[in-house]
Amino acid sequence: MSIITAEPGLRERKRLATRRGIQRAVLTLVCDRGFDRVTVDDISAEAGVSPRTFFNYFGSKEAALIGDSLPVPPQEQIDRFLSAPPDGPVLDDLGELLAWSAEASEGDHELQRLRRSVLKDHPQIFGARMASLRQFEASIAEIVADRLARSPEYAGRPRAELLDRGLLITLVATAALKHAWSGWVEDSASGSLALRFRESFAAMHTIR
Repeated sequence: MSIITAEPGLRERKRLATRRGIQRAVLTLVCDRGFDRVTVDDISAEAGVSPRTFFNYFGSKEAALIGDSLPVPPQEQIDRFLSAPPDGPVLDDLGELLAWSAEASEGDHELQRLRRSVLKDHPQIFGARMASLRQFEASIAEIVADRLARSPEYAGRPRAELLDRGLLITLVATAALKHAWSGWVEDSASGSLALRFRESFAAMHTIR
């Protein structure tokens, strides 16, 4: 399964730049002052936008601090995953699907490093970040369950059983994603996050 990505247009690039600028501003301010001493007005001034623009992108300073969750792959990629041969390697195919999410979420390397540093000092925000990851995993587990439902091996099985199996497969794959993200954030020379994920995923297969 190949990863197909389209180059974003000028408007989308500007939107992403503004969104990242707001996130960088809140992370920088919270790192310097602490969470409770930073307001939306402070963040807006640091990012060079109006408070109204801030709220066009984030509902609160907490949301800006947590940042974007991992993106669920687009329907085109999901359809490729679902239409693979029924007896194909589900875990390997899921690895390709998650490589898309890794590539799409890479963003600004320094921004990711700054967020990791801030979240270590704010466990309540870290918990919200983890909740966002769990939501992503639940969405992927649904997709995997749909794939299993098309397999003769799981034909007629209750949906709850398919979801449970789908979650197990998802958690195995996202463990490699977490490992890759950790190494990528710490090492700016490590290449892309998607590449690190592929390396972690391949290494996972060597575990005995």
